[in-house]
Amino acid sequence: MQKQQQCRGDAMLQLANLSTRKSCLFHRLLGFMKREHLSSGWQWLKFMSLMALMICSSTQAAASITPPMTLVPSVNVNETDQAGYRGGSVSSMAISPTGVIGSIGNFTSYRGLGKPGMFFHAPDFSPAAGYNDYADNAALDSMSNLAALRDGSFLFSDYTGGIGINSIWRITPDGTRSKMNNATWGNFTNVFKILQHPSDDNAAYAAVFVAAGTYKVIKFDLDTGNADTNFIFKRTGSGVANYKDVIFNAAGNLLVAQQGFRPREVNPATGAVLATYT
Repeated sequence: MQKQQQCRGDAMLQLANLSTRKSCLFHRLLGFMKREHLSSGWQWLKFMSLMALMICSSTQAAASITPPMTLVPSVNVNETDQAGYRGGSVSSMAISPTGVIGSIGNFTSYRGLGKPGMFFHAPDFSPAAGYNDYADNAALDSMSNLAALRDGSFLFSDYTGGIGINSIWRITPDGTRSKMNNATWGNFTNVFKILQHPSDDNAAYAAVFVAAGTYKVIKFDLDTGNADTNFIFKRTGSGVANYKDVIFNAAGNLLVAQQGFRPREVNPATGAVLATYT
């Protein structure tokens, strides 16, 4: 791509130089006409002959430096054959370190292969072996917030209850699914974000909605599912609104963005607010 852009740039520069030389030659021809004391007819005859020669030379030069064009044929796409995800839509995708592509949403199947709400693909988008061996969901779900873990497994949330209302699950490469949240989490009714700790493979975080005016981030153990009681980040009040995003910064601290509030930098071990940004 860079080579093609450089070639086009060189071609444009050559054309610009050619145009400048042509303009100079034109003015020289006009000067020649003024210096010559011939009849008007002779002047125009000589002038037109020289102009024809100049135009011919310019055309040949331009043709020699114009880069070739590549024509790409159009392709008709049939959007009515219902190939791919059927009966709904995809809400979240994530890619594992080995290239496995996970997709979740509220679709009924992928290419008629069953698996409502969740499907896993190999890097070439064929069905991924093992991951799709899980038992089909009992009902059409509304799944969201898929996150890939460094060991090849995935975390996802289930909202409507095909396998568990308002729950967070882990699925391993062999298709085994384990529920993460338990009594140590307390109640919640929606999940906004799930992410793994950048250096601790056994720790993850979930930003959740608890009740009107109450939101919190839960740190939990990926083996037991238990919430870390040393981490407390909870916001309450009539003005508290949805989480928009939760990420880690270069220093390894959490950055929490919440609707109507300034972003906060949070200690990933304790939940203490380290800074509030304007």
